[in-house]
Amino acid sequence: MRKFYIALSLPHDFLNLVVAKCPLAESNAKLHATLADLVIPRNVIDALID
Repeated sequence: MRKFYIALSLPHDFLNLVVAKCPLAESNAKLHATLADLVIPRNVIDALID
């Protein structure tokens, strides 16, 4: 089994989905940031394969 680890410096907490106490406008931005975080590993893999 091969393993690959990567460390990224992000301006926000990775996969931070704490939106219970936020106004709806702020929770929308947090949801989009979380979805963007989910794409990061795929982008890294694609860059390594190319």
